[in-house]
Parts: sequence; structure tokens; C-alpha cells
Amino acid sequence: MKRVKKVEDVLDFTWCLQRIHTHTPFGLAYKKAIKPYPIGTEKYLREALDQVEAYMHYLDSLESTMHLGDILSMAKDVRFSIQRSVEKNVLSEVELYEVKSLVFLFEDLTKYLESTKAPFFEDTKITPIEELTKALNPQGATKDTFYLYDSYSEDLARIREEISDINRELRINIRNLRKKIQEEYQITLNPDQSIIIPKANSELKERVENCPYLTFASESYSNLVYSLKKEDSLYQQEEKIDQLKEEEEREEFQIRKKLTAQIASYHKEITTNIHHLANLDLILAKARFSLEINGVKPRILDEHRIKICQGRHPKIESNLQKNNLKFTPISISVEEGVTCITGANMGGKTISLKLLGLLSYLGQCGILVPAESMEMGLNEYIFTSIGDEQSTDSGLSTFGAEIAQVVKALDKSPDPGLILIDELARGTNPIEGYAISLAIVHRLQSSSAITVLTTHFDKVTDLDGVKHLQVVGLSDFDFDDETKQDVEDKLKILNKYMDYRLKEVPRSNDVPKDAIQIGKIMGLPKDVIEYAEKTLKNGW
Repeated sequence: MKRVKKVEDVLDFTWCLQRIHTHTPFGLAYKKAIKPYPIGTEKYLREALDQVEAYMHYLDSLESTMHLGDILSMAKDVRFSIQRSVEKNVLSEVELYEVKSLVFLFEDLTKYLESTKAPFFEDTKITPIEELTKALNPQGATKDTFYLYDSYSEDLARIREEISDINRELRINIRNLRKKIQEEYQITLNPDQSIIIPKANSELKERVENCPYLTFASESYSNLVYSLKKEDSLYQQEEKIDQLKEEEEREEFQIRKKLTAQIASYHKEITTNIHHLANLDLILAKARFSLEINGVKPRILDEHRIKICQGRHPKIESNLQKNNLKFTPISISVEEGVTCITGANMGGKTISLKLLGLLSYLGQCGILVPAESMEMGLNEYIFTSIGDEQSTDSGLSTFGAEIAQVVKALDKSPDPGLILIDELARGTNPIEGYAISLAIVHRLQSSSAITVLTTHFDKVTDLDGVKHLQVVGLSDFDFDDETKQDVEDKLKILNKYMDYRLKEVPRSNDVPKDAIQIGKIMGLPKDVIEYAEKTLKNGW
């Protein structure tokens, strides 16, 4: 099944994906590449779901996952550097440090997972590369920095020792010269071997000019600046240091070249570890999300049907919780053919469509689902025509835009997929809308798709083979109990007493008339309600 962003947005899969937080750049890349498992790969999907479930139980058993997150967060994206090493481009010290950090992460992560008895799977196995670890940290001093130690090369050690000796001699010579200037001319130099003389201080100016160890450097409007005049021996020492530093750079380059070659020789092991780390990071992220939504592993079937027991839509549930409200779990079972859901507006029909689509999509992407249980066969596609998606951006009327979407669904319907349509033919007059709805449902009945649609047209559900589900609605609401109506926020009454569960009903069962009940709750005048009830009673 191909990913379709519009479908993912409508079903709120995008919202779920934003809450699957990876720690590494590799896991993030895998997350962006998430796609549903296609038909024929049921075995691999089951294995993927087993992994997520195993790591969910593992995370739940840990007292804290902070340390695990800290280890994973240390990962640097070194893939470009590894490729450069293979192409024999000498890596910089920064690149060597990043590779070193990742190599140590392999070691630290392996030890942590073993000590905490994490689940073991071949495609999440991280293998420490001991030889490379030693090469990048020969003295075992620190993991947090990278340095070209003297132990890498005898020549490097010798060069640095010479530089250190000459620098020491140079400091001694300069210190002696400063002392001589102080004692003989009573002139104290600044730490940078200079002295600033106000032009008005003629006495100090004269002393400085008479000192053979100082030379004019610069002047400003009010000051003169003199600096230390170095003797030939000092210049020779500085030149020697410059020469040695060039030698040091050349030797360091050779060491970096050698280390780069060692990294290149392990590029297969590093690349394999990176792939396994990406898998592990994404699975852990899915597992954390599964804990947040109290997810369960769906049972993947070989036949094309879907059964959800006590399913919850995580985004809607989260929004309700912010208002101290609870989501009413929904159970639904559908097969190839057509299932119609009826009920009043605000009765949760659209939520049922979204829940069915979202949980099917989550499961097919290898993510646990928020439900008590779920069984599902794989879909070749998921098609939606829901809510805001039925827009008129194309210049068509609402009805025209909807029919354009339905045409696409009919084209797909010979293949096994999931088609979700909200309020079929809602954008035209009731008589023609009913006729078109009837014709479309008749066509979809014999398709290989699982079609679930919501409708207000009672008689559509009378077609042979059409499964009719009805929202329980406000059937248990007691309007004689005035305490239930004495609430300022009318929407809270609906959320509290509307029963969003679905029940299968006989073909001849009428669509429930919850719209009038909702009108009562929302405050329609009594005479308006009575007139509407009288109209229904007279057979409209």
C-alpha cells in the first residue's frame, strides 16, 4: 500500500506519527520511511509487531528509560564520513570524533541492553567493534573528546617534545629580557610584551626611546605603543617552532589518513550496526507510543476482514481527556462488501470511520493499536472521503467534489482495500441523493473492498447483503431528569450521555431520530420540537 498524505492527515495517522519520538538520526530516517506492509508480507508484519510488543513490555519493566535515551541521543550521523573514508578522503578531527562517539555508543548500548535483559532480535543486534574502539582511543583516556595522542607515532611524540622544549626556552629568554628592561630602565611591559605611553609623559617616553630592547609599534591621537625588540636568537627559536608545527601537521595528517583507512576497513560492520540501531530506535519509539495509548498487538489474518473490540481513537481520546471526558470505546466487525452506519449528526458516525481507518493503518505499519483486541487482514489501499477532505478546492460543488472522490473509490474497488465514505451523497437533494447512494452501494456490494459508509438514507440499508450498524445514540437519555439538563455547556451533556457504540440492527430498522433529541439538549424552543415530532408522526 502506498502512503497518501491526505489519507494520513484525515485519519490522524500524522498526529500519531508526530508522537513516535526517535532519538537517533538513523531512527528518524526510518520513521520518515514508514509505510504499510503490502499484501503477501503478513509473516514479516507479524514479526515486526512481535518486536514492538516485546520492547513495550521491556520498557514497561524498566524503572527509568532516561539512561537508554541518553545513550541513543549521543548518536551522530556519520554516514557521509563513512562514505568519505571508503572513497579514501582523509577525515578531519571532528569527523574522527563523531565516528569515535558512535563506535563507543555501540559498546555502551550493547552493555546496557544486556544488563537490563532487553529482548534480542537479529535485526536490532548491535555488535561492538573492539579493534576500531582501541584505534580511536588508544590510551583509554576519555570517550567525550578526540585527540591525536603522542602514542600514535614516535615522530609525533618527538616533534611535540621539541616544540615544548623550545617554547620553554623561549619563555625563559623573554622573561629574562623583561627583567633586564625592568631593572635597567624601570620599564614594566604588559603581558603581550608592549607598553603604552601617553604622549604627554615625556620622561617615560625618553626612557623608552633610550631602551635598545624596545621598538616603536604604533600610535594614536594621545598614545604611543612600543613593543619588545626580539634578538636574533628569539627569532630563530620562533622560526624553529613554526617549522616543527608544519612537521607536526604533516605527521597528524598521516595519522588521520591511517585512522581513516581503518574506519573504511570496518565500513560494513559500521553500516550494519547503523541499520540495526535505526531499527532498534524506531521499534523503541513505537513501543513508547504503544505504552502511551495502551496499545495491543493486532492479530494479522490471511483473509480480508477487520474486527475491532473496544477500539479508541487516540487523538480524540486525548482531546476529551483535556476536558475531563472519556472516549467511549467502539467495537466493529466488517468484511468485504458494504457496511452502512446510521445515526444522527454528532452521534459519532464519522469517529467510527476514522477509528476503523486509523487502527487498520497503524496495524499495517507495524504499530500496536489502542483497543482491547483487533483482527485484521491487509489492505492494498485505504480510500477516504471524510469531512474536510470533501472540499471544493478544485472548483467543483460539494457534491461534485464528493462524486469525483467516489469515482476514484469505484476504480479501486476490484482490489482488496478499505473504502470509508462519510455521508454519501450529502451534497445534493434527498431524492437524487438516495438514488445515487443506492446505485453506488449496489455496485460496491460485489467488490473485493471492505466498504464502510455513513448515511441518512434509511432505505439504503435494505439492500440484500448490506450490513447495517447503528449508533446507540441517546436512546438511554432520560429527559425527565431535570438535573441532566441543568448544565451550562450543552456540548458537555452530549459528550456525557451520547453513546457512540455501534449495534447491528435488522434491515427494516429505521434510522434513529436522535436529531430531535439533540435539538432538545441544545435548547430548541418547545413549540419547534413539538412541530418536528408531529411532522415525523404524520409520516414525513
